[in-house]
Amino acid sequence: MSAAACLLVGGISSTTLDFLYSQAYDVWELLLAASQQVALTLRLHNVALYLPSRPSATLESSTVSRIGDDYLLPVPAGGVREYSTSLARQQRRVIQSDLRRLSACGLRYGPLSFEDLLGERSIRLISAVKAGRGAPEDPRLLRMRLRHLVTNIEEPAAFGIWDSADCLNGVVLMGSGNGRLEPLEFGVPDDADHRRLLYAIALVYAPMQVAAERGIGMLRLGPTSPTPKLLRGAQPIAQWAAVSLIRESEVA
Repeated sequence: MSAAACLLVGGISSTTLDFLYSQAYDVWELLLAASQQVALTLRLHNVALYLPSRPSATLESSTVSRIGDDYLLPVPAGGVREYSTSLARQQRRVIQSDLRRLSACGLRYGPLSFEDLLGERSIRLISAVKAGRGAPEDPRLLRMRLRHLVTNIEEPAAFGIWDSADCLNGVVLMGSGNGRLEPLEFGVPDDADHRRLLYAIALVYAPMQVAAERGIGMLRLGPTSPTPKLLRGAQPIAQWAAVSLIRESEVA
């Protein structure tokens, strides 16, 4: 069935759902029941409730299905250079090549103020990535959501990527929890000459620097854009959802 006919509840980044999941399965059942009522109102045909891991118990009225992979990457205290020494030869070469290109291109990355994260340039960069994935978002709603994230997530951090002319060419918003740090939103230009390198900085190198500085030992890189993560040593971890089908007679 098309994803357009599904109500997706929660998310891989949801610490609230992680907490509920760890407490009791009857909470999940209540959440599924409430979600089904919302789906019926919207005339949708099923509910998919994200799970932090594959449950050992059975969730009534639902089927647990694998929906893809998340990607984890360990962070040593020494950051990127120490991390590269622990990798296989090919992955080590990828990182060494990235570091050489970063220097040759005149790119630099570092902390970005939350004010600049909410600025026009950052919003355009993040919007470009979302539109390229077929999920465009109104810039006003995106700014509102980013402001909410910055205010409510645990220990937020924003990084920017600048070229040799000091033009902002990439942004990433990160948050931490449960001993992990993860990028929550990022943006790079569609037409950048070094777009792949910008992706690697936003998804791997900037988060790794923040994690090393905070003494966080693991990056949770999310389910999208797997290639730049795998090339740099991230490990895939299966992600699951409890899918509850709604009968056609209930939707009509």
